[in-house]
Parts: sequence; C-alpha cells; structure tokens
Amino acid sequence: YLGGTVLGSYASGFCGGLVLTVSALAISRRRGAPPTITLILPGFWLLVPGSMGLIGVTELFGAAGDSAFPATVISMISVALGLPAGLVLWQLLRLRRSTAPQRAAR
Repeated sequence: YLGGTVLGSYASGFCGGLVLTVSALAISRRRGAPPTITLILPGFWLLVPGSMGLIGVTELFGAAGDSAFPATVISMISVALGLPAGLVLWQLLRLRRSTAPQRAAR
C-alpha cells in the first residue's frame, strides 16, 4: 500500500515483491517455520492482481481486455523484479550484520 501511495500503482508491485521476499526470508529462519518458497509463492500470486487491482484482471477477460493486458504484463514484471531485489537486500543486510562485530573490534 505504501509503495503504491508513494511510487504509483506499477511500482507498488515492486515494493510488494521486495517486502515479501525479505519478510519470507526472515520468517523462514525461525525454528519450526516453513521453507521460504512456501511463504513466497502464495504472496506472489496475490501480489500480481493486487498491484493492478482485481478490476483490471476481470477487464482482461472481458470486452475491454486491450487496455488491461499491458497493465497485467507490467504488473507481473514489476513483482518479478521486486522478488530478486528483496533477495539482494536480504543478502546485504546479512552481510552488514556479519561484518558489524568485526568493524567494532578494529
């Protein structure tokens, strides 16, 4: 929601994918939590229609499908780019956390 408010509807999918990936990775590290992929997949399938609105999905299959198809493709690409961006962010956070004690010791 915040990504949509700040960056617009197409970028909201990117923000959602980024937050989804980081959240899934953080949750999956807890003991007894399901694997990361089982947390990401349902969120991914909810993000694509959520980032463009369910009305656009119904328009895709209706008479006004010409205008909804590009929006669907852009929304899917936005979410698909947000997922690896979240993975990169997660790796950067882990790297920073693992090198923080070494910096303090110097």
